[in-house]
Amino acid sequence: MNAHHRTKATLVVALCWAMVPASAQEVAATEAGQGGAPVVDSPPTEGGDAYIGLEVMPPDVREDIDQGRANLLLLGGVEISDRSKYYSAMDILLKLDSNRSVLVCFLDGDQSIRRRVADAARAWETPKASLHFDFGTMTDLRSCTSDLRSDIRISFKGPGTWSLVGKEAAIKRKPDAATMNFDKDTPWRTMGSIRFKQVVQHEFGHAIGLYHEHQNPRGRCIEELDWPKVVALYSQAPYNLSESYLKTNFLHQLDNKKVVSSQFDCKSIMLYFLPASLLIGNEASPCWLPETFVISELDLEAIEKFFPKKIAQGAASRLKAYATLGKILDASQLSPDQRRIGDIAIGGLYPFAEREIAERYKDAAREALASQ
Repeated sequence: MNAHHRTKATLVVALCWAMVPASAQEVAATEAGQGGAPVVDSPPTEGGDAYIGLEVMPPDVREDIDQGRANLLLLGGVEISDRSKYYSAMDILLKLDSNRSVLVCFLDGDQSIRRRVADAARAWETPKASLHFDFGTMTDLRSCTSDLRSDIRISFKGPGTWSLVGKEAAIKRKPDAATMNFDKDTPWRTMGSIRFKQVVQHEFGHAIGLYHEHQNPRGRCIEELDWPKVVALYSQAPYNLSESYLKTNFLHQLDNKKVVSSQFDCKSIMLYFLPASLLIGNEASPCWLPETFVISELDLEAIEKFFPKKIAQGAASRLKAYATLGKILDASQLSPDQRRIGDIAIGGLYPFAEREIAERYKDAAREALASQ
């Protein structure tokens, strides 16, 4: 890494140390101040310095995500006149709709573990935003059924802990397949409340449309990774991950021209904890930061931006993005058949207020793009 990049990383991260809770007591005080019960368990230390909650997806889920993203962003390889504007508009439309509740159901798991997940996830709801999770009733949290078209479908039976990001795979993944999974071999029932809430809130952040914070193009911590050490650690048991998979988790940085990015947030619940042992310079690295356990103020500001309290305002921003996609397709000199497929594809992302209509358009988009 050159000195310029290292200086930028130092400048971006220098203010973070004074802002991140350094102990379980401070986390407890934060949660208690938000109306929650004080947390009494100690800071999580599973795996010691090497612990990172990698989101390891099964191959079929990874394929659905990659194919769904490719279908939408590339439209079967069609040449789009302005890719940057197209990606920016898609970034807005791929977040869950802001004009109705987020419907959540469980594919398995009993009521007690479902309730624990629901309690943790509700930390994303804020009086200044329209975001609301509909889990059913707290005495009977909703089970998924074959005819229920939900936004988030949760399972505890699959391998790995992961979530789809917003609607990225909405027109590829089958409507009865899990969109979020909590690893079947992890003891979720007995896990301490700090770690449990951290994991659940991180995955729900993805579900509503947020990416990893270390992918934020305004941060420079990817360049601080000691890549050979990352590969050496996670290519062996118990992880056994390929280098290509690790690159997807760690090295993929979002293009600032393609996504709506805020300032780099070193307190974000969406930020991977980077142990000193995996950083150039170890504890002297400007990117060696305390692990974060709560949703940050900037996380909530992002939610308030994309899910504004005034529902019409949120719908207007998505309609504007949708209109932008239409104009880009108009200028792209597509064949009649290509334009038809493009219209059907982006129609699957239109912010309909009625869930039934939205799902019909998603089905049409899924069918049209599957034929490509």
